[in-house]
Amino acid sequence: MSSRPRRNEYTHWNNEQPITDLHEALHLLGMSSSSSDPHHLARRHELLGEIWELVASWYREGDSGGDSSGFDYFQIDQNLARELVNERLVQSHVVKYRGGSYEERDKFVISAVARERLHKLDTTLLVQAETLLRPGVHTDLTGKPNRTASGRDRWRYGRFFVDYVIPNGECCRVYPSEGALIVPYPSKSATL
Repeated sequence: MSSRPRRNEYTHWNNEQPITDLHEALHLLGMSSSSSDPHHLARRHELLGEIWELVASWYREGDSGGDSSGFDYFQIDQNLARELVNERLVQSHVVKYRGGSYEERDKFVISAVARERLHKLDTTLLVQAETLLRPGVHTDLTGKPNRTASGRDRWRYGRFFVDYVIPNGECCRVYPSEGALIVPYPSKSATL
């Protein structure tokens, strides 16, 4: 029995609350997949109207033909989903085949404009994270930080963080959008 909220009779949502942050949604859409199906924003038509969700496909190679694959479903704020479409941060998924192609009208993948915006957001947050570090305390004496990792609390979604190794060998974690600095932070990435 899963503790995650039910999506329908057969599946559950991977997140407890809908994604409301544009940066978080773009991160999830921009992740590469080991499956041939890209991560995408999907529109489902229900009796009560349109329902938007983020879908992340996955593929895992197994031993002796035991490969497995599937989809992880993420709730997204419905207004944020419409914003992604209206601002052209996503585009219809184009399926190519020999001799032609067609668009899937209810399946949207990250656009080039969104990838550029995601890169700018990432860069801004990394700079913002470094402003929270104090030279000589969280960095070496020259003020140069030793960044070891950045990502999301729950791998594909959650709060954005940046990890640094501080001079005493411990790790500190920064949540730049919240202006939070946690020292020491137990992290495997600090053992470099």
